[in-house]
Amino acid sequence: MPDIYLPTGDQGQVDQMMLDALKAAGIDVSQPLPVDVRLGFPLLPAARGAAADLLRAGYPSVRIETKAPPGLEDDPFASIPTTVATVQLVATPDSLRWLRDGLSPFAAARGGSMTGTVVAPVLGEPKPPPWEADPSGDSTADQADQDILDTVFAWDLDKNAAMTFTAGLGFESEQAARETAAVLINAGYQEVHLAQAPLGWVAEAAVSMTPKLKAIRSLRINLTTFAQSRGGIWLGFRIVAPPPRIMDDRVL
Repeated sequence: MPDIYLPTGDQGQVDQMMLDALKAAGIDVSQPLPVDVRLGFPLLPAARGAAADLLRAGYPSVRIETKAPPGLEDDPFASIPTTVATVQLVATPDSLRWLRDGLSPFAAARGGSMTGTVVAPVLGEPKPPPWEADPSGDSTADQADQDILDTVFAWDLDKNAAMTFTAGLGFESEQAARETAAVLINAGYQEVHLAQAPLGWVAEAAVSMTPKLKAIRSLRINLTTFAQSRGGIWLGFRIVAPPPRIMDDRVL
């Protein structure tokens, strides 16, 4: 279903409209749903600083946007540097008011403002398996980089198309993972998540890039060194790729 964008006008009316729209779309609003809270800032460093503070405060996922989302290109507030904080909660008027009451003054204290809320339930998307440490050390070897390219070819994906590489950095403590995630978002990564796994806690950094061996290897080596300097370990990449190419009808 399409995202449901919520303006920050009359709180009670907007919340009720949102809940009615979700129900009409067949969404079970009694279950936790992902809610993106958008905080706009005049400058990109302020947006990144706010994102880092949210990670340290316990938020599980943040990303930085500098372009307006689809459908909001004409909204001048949608194209400013924006911190998007994602939380999972049961959507009720009280829970949405709680989000606004907490994050509106948080943004204002940093020179920003709340610019909207997006409820975007993902239907049918499988939950990824938990991250696991690789005792063999294969994930940190050069062959692992080549294995990624081999997978791209095996799937018949466009090797020139950008793909989302999510790097996993493992830590024993939540605090270490959160501080690492905060450093990553301040360092220029656009999207960072926290995840719990059997090994402890994982800081995930998402990067969009074309699958080139040199770029993959450089990113892996840099993040491995970074994780180790903070007492963590490299776990590997997960890839989200565009759909496979359609065969030329001339060869069908």
